[in-house]
Amino acid sequence: MTVHFFKSGLRYLLAYLVVSVICAVLIVAGNDLIVNNAGFVSNVSEVILQIRYEQWLPVCAVPLLLTAFVYLFLVRVLPGRLPLFISGLISGGICLTLILLTGVCTFSAGWYEIKNLITFFMAGFSFAILVELKD
Repeated sequence: MTVHFFKSGLRYLLAYLVVSVICAVLIVAGNDLIVNNAGFVSNVSEVILQIRYEQWLPVCAVPLLLTAFVYLFLVRVLPGRLPLFISGLISGGICLTLILLTGVCTFSAGWYEIKNLITFFMAGFSFAILVELKD
């Protein structure tokens, strides 16, 4: 029984770490790609390009940790197993909601915010997929 809990905890931890790091990397890489390919430079663009990976990692890690706790609580409360795609959508929705509630991103029509919201949704979705995959 203890080995099962250890394996589950390790799987949850690894999924959380992988998703947090990938989310931060995607946000920073997306900033570079979008700003450089847009062909315009403004004060906002310069500020966005100065944000580094190390600054985004804690910003990504805290909401994704909350997403992991809420998702794992819901998985334990709901009877039966949900299909993989549905559990991914639920986790992505939880992450998106928490990101909007905590103020990390706002719901504006700017390319920067939309890119970040999509990235956080993908991170939540990926967390559920990684957790639900069997060994």
